[in-house]
Amino acid sequence: MHNINIPQKFIDNCIARRGRRYIFDKINPKTTALLVIDMQNCFIEPGLSMLEVPGVIDIAPNINSLAKQMRESGGNVIWTELVYTKG
Repeated sequence: MHNINIPQKFIDNCIARRGRRYIFDKINPKTTALLVIDMQNCFIEPGLSMLEVPGVIDIAPNINSLAKQMRESGGNVIWTELVYTKG
């Protein structure tokens, strides 16, 4: 996964509220969906558009790996798509 830095105080707060770090011990892919938002070429391809978000391309391999594993496990992968229309 990509690197994130969650301050320890927030982790400790979650553990104090729910009694453990993670909500689920296991994830059942048959009742779970991976929802992928805003991973379109216009946001990730360098130089493709003024909508490019720097650094997003770095997480694409992880998302593709998760999507592959989800499909292979019998789960669903849902990709959102932004469509531009004249208003």
